[in-house]
Amino acid sequence: MNRFPLPDIRCNGVLCRYGEIATKGRNRTTFENRLQEALRRALRRVGKVRSVRERGRLFICPVQPD
Repeated sequence: MNRFPLPDIRCNGVLCRYGEIATKGRNRTTFENRLQEALRRALRRVGKVRSVRERGRLFICPVQPD
């Protein structure tokens, strides 16, 4: 039995805003990459997703089958 069933929510995509990340040094890009990969892994059950990072936001959309 799945402890966290997926809700039946129909949408075109997800917007993740993370503009308030405070990192020291020049590791912000590394942190953003890790966040992006973690979200992709978390959404694996949904199917393949495409993600695009832009200005403190991460857009996640399902990949349409051919």
